[in-house]
Amino acid sequence: MVMPEKSELLNQIYSYITRLRTSLPRVTTNLKNQANYLYGDLQKAISVIINERKSSFKNLSEKLNTLSPLAILSRGYSVCYMVPEKTIIRSSDDVKIGQEVDVLLFKGDIVCKVLEKDICKMKI
Repeated sequence: MVMPEKSELLNQIYSYITRLRTSLPRVTTNLKNQANYLYGDLQKAISVIINERKSSFKNLSEKLNTLSPLAILSRGYSVCYMVPEKTIIRSSDDVKIGQEVDVLLFKGDIVCKVLEKDICKMKI
């Protein structure tokens, strides 16, 4: 086996050190640039996701608001209850003429007396 001379090995080592010293700043700069580019992309992606989630949240919030009992009452609907039991009246068959009922409105409630009733058969 042939061994190179010591001076030849030292020259190779110095050559490698020199190449490393000159290439290391370039490699470091390239890596920094890549990291900055990726960081910018990450910020854009996060911003897009946040905006999509905000939009989705806003849409769901609006849907939920339209279905909320208070929103329904604010559109002019009311809920009628039997006075002592507080059960919801779903049909004119549930009440008797002369009976008092409680009507829940958007702003407040009123107590009413049933004067007449009409049985209407609605198909829903």
